[in-house]
Amino acid sequence: MVKQMTSGAFQAGKLAVSAADWSAGFALQGVRQLLSASLSWGAAGLRAAAAAAEAAPGAAGLADAAEKAAQSLQQAHDSADAGLSRAIQTVGLSMRRALDAVEGADGALHRALFEDIRVSSILGRSFGGITEVSSIEASFRLAGRDVSIDELVADFQRSALPSAAICVPGLFCDETLWDGEAGAGAANASLSDEMRQAGYYPLMLRFNPGLHISENGAHLLRLMESLLQSETFRTQQLIAITYSQGGLILRSALLQSRKDGRNLHQRLQRALLAASPDGGSYIEKIGFWLGMALGAVPAPGMQAVAWVADQRSDGIKDLSHGIIRQEDWQEGGQLERYGAQRYFGELDEIDAYQVYSLTAAKGELWTAWWGDGICEEASLKAISDLAYRKRADGIERVTVLYGVSHFQLLGSEGYLQCLRRFLKSKSA
Repeated sequence: MVKQMTSGAFQAGKLAVSAADWSAGFALQGVRQLLSASLSWGAAGLRAAAAAAEAAPGAAGLADAAEKAAQSLQQAHDSADAGLSRAIQTVGLSMRRALDAVEGADGALHRALFEDIRVSSILGRSFGGITEVSSIEASFRLAGRDVSIDELVADFQRSALPSAAICVPGLFCDETLWDGEAGAGAANASLSDEMRQAGYYPLMLRFNPGLHISENGAHLLRLMESLLQSETFRTQQLIAITYSQGGLILRSALLQSRKDGRNLHQRLQRALLAASPDGGSYIEKIGFWLGMALGAVPAPGMQAVAWVADQRSDGIKDLSHGIIRQEDWQEGGQLERYGAQRYFGELDEIDAYQVYSLTAAKGELWTAWWGDGICEEASLKAISDLAYRKRADGIERVTVLYGVSHFQLLGSEGYLQCLRRFLKSKSA
């Protein structure tokens, strides 16, 4: 509804400018043709008069004056015609600029609202199913725009890099996440620069993070399979680097691939999952119980307040307990999620590593509850033993950074060192 209203207003503006363009151009063209015809006719008449005067005895002066007047009218015709032509071009250019400005404002509003990653993270695709608030579609990205597989492959070939890394961002993030400064010792290099220096072309992605995690997992699976089916990537193996919710999206894609008998795990060489909320986030757990409490208050209007509070995106709701399977959000209620199975073996065939942070120093008692400021420690290590530490070298597969929050993790020196080791390592 909001989009339709704004779109209608801008369409009306475009029609008004287009109408003004047509009417002004039509009027100027009419004046030009009328004036041109009048001056041409006048010049022709004076030339005829000059010719007649030349034939009359004693009328040489009149003939000369008529010819000069004809020349003056012709010059006036040429000047007026050129001037009006320029005026018509100028009006047309001004109208086109005005139309471009209207279209630019329309595009700016669309990008500011319907393509804002924060809006889609919080509200998802629509608000209460009433009005669309996000038009973001899952896609590979280059230079701030969606690109096709062919465009991405062409850019990879131009880079001359031997390998590629799939980069999966989290909630409130898009592909620009990987262009942030990487650690205090990185000489202002970005995370994507670190990947390139290690020989990996960063495959940038953007999702609508407000969708169910399983839906974005399906989108990731589709995009990766489309890429791996291209001639250039047909024999390539990828590595994956994820952040926050991106880890859940990758796990969901791997789980769906295995369930459907596909072979994504065979094409993924290694994976580094950072700050993955595998057991969910206490912030969303609190949000659920707060909304439930508001709905239970008998005071007038509280039901409406509770309804508005419940309009969090599906992606955020899935974060309550790290829901990566479709059946878990379709069939299971909030209470059933406590104590439910978290891990389904989706990383067992992947050379996978984990890094997460805790805001407090090592050994402080309140660390467990506060975690990294977004997820409790129990959530961050919910599958550490099941997916990482159970391996022969499991102790080396999990890295915990202290005194670093969820949103500081990727910019920390500790993460940079983990990333560099991961990029240089060979598959186990």
